[in-house]
Amino acid sequence: MFDKNTLIEAYENVLITLLKKRINELQFYVNQSAYSHMLLSVEFWHYDVNWNIYSLPESHFEQHKNVASDEFIILSDFEEDCPEVAKLRDIFESWEELELAEDEDENMDLLFKLSHGALAEALCGNEVKPLLSDLFAENKALKNRPFNELIKVEDPDGRFDLNFVEAVA
Repeated sequence: MFDKNTLIEAYENVLITLLKKRINELQFYVNQSAYSHMLLSVEFWHYDVNWNIYSLPESHFEQHKNVASDEFIILSDFEEDCPEVAKLRDIFESWEELELAEDEDENMDLLFKLSHGALAEALCGNEVKPLLSDLFAENKALKNRPFNELIKVEDPDGRFDLNFVEAVA
């Protein structure tokens, strides 16, 4: 079995590492007037997390020379040089034979809720949220926007019509 707190801790370690590795690129996009929100989603069956940055409707980003906003971070790109990423991927891999429920669809729903809920908790926790809040504070246009509008966690399959950050915040 697994522990949800272990998953949250693994996410926190990965998020802090990724924030440090991509801080300049994050600042580049977040400081643009076109910034709308970040969207993170988990594809645990591929052992992956996707992190994209979106512009406001009718707006377009000036693209960074090295990193696109629509595929800002793909977790698997960092696996070789980040032990934190390898640990998170090991957790996902351990789920292959995990049966939380007898029904396969119900089992997948539980894994979707667990993976996205834990990610949202990590983003809203005492380790990661202050880092993101400081980043958002650099753009005066974002000052009065709620955290759950600036960063979202949604499942890529659309099983749940939910921003998991709203459920946690």
